[in-house]
Amino acid sequence: MAPHIVRTDNRTRQAEPEIIAPAAAPSAPVTPVALLDDQASAVREAVRELRTKLLENSVDVGDKFPDEARKIHDGTSPARSIRGQASVGEARALLEEGIPLLPIPDLPEELN
Repeated sequence: MAPHIVRTDNRTRQAEPEIIAPAAAPSAPVTPVALLDDQASAVREAVRELRTKLLENSVDVGDKFPDEARKIHDGTSPARSIRGQASVGEARALLEEGIPLLPIPDLPEELN
């Protein structure tokens, strides 16, 4: 909808506002438009598959992730794939200690 704005720069002439009829509705149904092209859909599907495999093949250690990652790296805990939460500072400290880690990406539909 476009608002009708009355001009105020011409004060000598006061015209009635022009009434514009709304556009007619299309006779054919509207075709939905894809928000993602084929390449973006393929990337999203690959990330979804990777995320599923990572979640299936790892143990969730929750907020104990930094401590457990250090134990595995030091050899005091058995080697296995783990996942959990770590702050940016904790993740940076793990990387500086030479402990490899990989953030698991979230997909937009998971955040809704």
